[in-house]
Amino acid sequence: MPKKNTVFQDMPYELQLKVFSFLTPKELCHCVAPVCKEWLKCAYDPALWKSLNLKNFVRGEKDVNSVCTILIRSTMLRSLTLRASSFPLDKIAFYSSCFPLLRKLDLGFCDGVGNEVLCTFITSCPLIEDLNVEGCVGVDCQAVCKIIWLKHLKKLNLSHCTFLNNEAVMKIASHCSELESLNIDGITRITDSAVCLLGDNLHSSLQHLEVDGEDLTDASYLSLSKCIYLKTFAVSYAEEMTDQSLEYIKQKMKELRWLKLRRGSKLTTSALNNLFKSCCLKHLAHLDLDSLSLDDRCVASITSCCRNLRSFSLAWCWEISDVGLEDIILHCSKLEVLDLTGLYKLTGVCLLKVPNLVPRLRYLNLEQCNDIIDAILTELVKVMPYLKVINYYGEVVEPSSLSSSESEHEDSVQPSPVSP
Repeated sequence: MPKKNTVFQDMPYELQLKVFSFLTPKELCHCVAPVCKEWLKCAYDPALWKSLNLKNFVRGEKDVNSVCTILIRSTMLRSLTLRASSFPLDKIAFYSSCFPLLRKLDLGFCDGVGNEVLCTFITSCPLIEDLNVEGCVGVDCQAVCKIIWLKHLKKLNLSHCTFLNNEAVMKIASHCSELESLNIDGITRITDSAVCLLGDNLHSSLQHLEVDGEDLTDASYLSLSKCIYLKTFAVSYAEEMTDQSLEYIKQKMKELRWLKLRRGSKLTTSALNNLFKSCCLKHLAHLDLDSLSLDDRCVASITSCCRNLRSFSLAWCWEISDVGLEDIILHCSKLEVLDLTGLYKLTGVCLLKVPNLVPRLRYLNLEQCNDIIDAILTELVKVMPYLKVINYYGEVVEPSSLSSSESEHEDSVQPSPVSP
């Protein structure tokens, strides 16, 4: 007797859930739930609602009520994202007691994030490990007093919460003993006292740190050198950092994967060269050295040390010429992002080697590079149509942007042959 064809309803319930797990919340609500009672049950099974992104989900009052209904059913919810959402936060916070197992909460750039909303979430969801309130102007020192109640907190993003101060960072350093990732970039008035406390108290756990360094001296960087497990270290406005701090980085931070040092006016070319010449930062995948005193010799040391770079920014490092650019192209074959904004000495002739030598490149910023030859950029995007190239004016270069006069000479500009 021929074997009977198996229909979806004959599959075990767990397999049906597995199939539906590949659908979006919108598809579950509008395409699955209305089909029949069995599918309605599957569509709203809590196992399918462990992660929910409400960004741009709300369109009207009816949608708000629908989302609230979903939240009530999402008893197994682990991750909730409302980033830049227009959803009424007080309403969603009201239902947070329905998903007490929440681990990740992203409220970045949302209006209405303040003490009351945070207190409701934190009281209802005490297991939160990852909290993002980036750019939320309502987050102040009182809000931090609520945040430190989270005993399992491992990741905290307070970037550009401009009402925070030194005292808030000290509270975090004193109470969040399991913190692995902290972003306090864009918060001014942070001083050595707070950062030194971070280094003293979190040296055994901290792996990712982003900070505004405008008022930080070498004392802060000495203390942070105790954090030997750091993989990300990003300093904006490193105005008070000196060459001595680079020595601390070189000696202790050997596990770094991401390094950002911006606007360090006191850092010398020689010290920057020595930092990379030692090859202690060979694991770096992302490097941002915006507005530093770098030259072609430094670039040679960087490309010799950091062969696995995926993103590299040398914006406003004015002394770098085509010699440095060619070094990057010859030795950084894994690059995906390259930012050369403001390097006025570049002509870009060596960019024609990019298709052969840097085939993974997806973004190239040449804004304010006034000597770059336009025909080279046009040829480059013809050969690499997936590459986004930004020209002097901040415009995206299109293959079709070749002028009639340039098109007569396009055959004269060809990529240089390179041996494999």
